[in-house]
Amino acid sequence: MPHFYERVSNKTIKYSEELAKLISMLHEGYSYGMHSTIEIIDSDCFRKLPLSGNYIDFQSMLSDVCSERSDKDNFINLSELVLSINNQLKPSMISYSEYRNFVFKQIDAMAKLIEFDLKKLNLIANKINSDIGEIVTIGPKNELLEAALAIINDENIESKLIRYNSNNLVGKVEEKEDILCAIYSYIEGFLNDVRLAQMNKRLFEDVGFLYNNLNMKHNNDKSNDTFFYEATLNDREEWLDKLFHDVLLVIGSSRELQTHDAISELKKKKKTTN
Repeated sequence: MPHFYERVSNKTIKYSEELAKLISMLHEGYSYGMHSTIEIIDSDCFRKLPLSGNYIDFQSMLSDVCSERSDKDNFINLSELVLSINNQLKPSMISYSEYRNFVFKQIDAMAKLIEFDLKKLNLIANKINSDIGEIVTIGPKNELLEAALAIINDENIESKLIRYNSNNLVGKVEEKEDILCAIYSYIEGFLNDVRLAQMNKRLFEDVGFLYNNLNMKHNNDKSNDTFFYEATLNDREEWLDKLFHDVLLVIGSSRELQTHDAISELKKKKKTTN
């Protein structure tokens, strides 16, 4: 008979079940039949949270967040909201100490549940700064993206790369185009680096070709549509995703060059000692 930890580790994650758990925890009362997490957040601190935007209360935001057709989308949306609240919520926002302890305990428990589920689902939560404060976006694990983020020292570009990789951007072609357009000004320096171009000639040529022929360098102006643009209309998102993949490789190439230089120095030292 399997041990309990094997049962936990091997248990299949069902979006509908995990979504129901999170909603149940939000509705759980501080005391019997009174003061749920939703009610306390609404009465004490919702409008103090930057992410509240133009919503009048937490309940209306929650209804909107969980209005998608699939349990998967609703689970991911609610998880992003809970993790974002966890980042933005401060003790001073809730006046009554017992309510404060209860809400923080509930949000923390939800965050731990989400963290476990995301790991099982091979998803990752990333923080980005936005016009509604620091929020969390969830997307598939992407080793190329993680490597690129380790190199980049530009918060705006980091946020755009994370946003492109998020689950809720799937199918949103225009938003993906806008992100790739904005990223071009950053990677142009890589593309024009002679040494990098020599090391990754085919990659750099492919990225330049896609940016030019998908009209990604001119604010998505389609007035001079190319044959290539017309030919990719039906599967344009796939081509944008291919370009995004190669953009991450371009950014990562700077680390490749650093490693190459370090190896070259090692070779020189080896020669001098022989």
